[in-house]
Amino acid sequence: MKITPVTKAIMQSRRRQSMPRYRVAICHEESVVIELSADDEHQAEELAYDLADEYGTDVPSQYQPETVHRQFFTQDAKEIDDA
Repeated sequence: MKITPVTKAIMQSRRRQSMPRYRVAICHEESVVIELSADDEHQAEELAYDLADEYGTDVPSQYQPETVHRQFFTQDAKEIDDA
């Protein structure tokens, strides 16, 4: 696993006992296009829905997933008690 500067900063902050810790929401919106076989458009959408429910956006490679949109933001940072 490659250690990115962000990961390194997170690991270092965990080591600092004097710094407060926070719980922060990371909100994702992501669109993935897949390929599958179905009898009609309705069944294709049902199968795609089932795949999304099962795998999220981590769809198995047999469906040739392609991410076409990704957006994210953070919110609700709240200090937490380490005790």
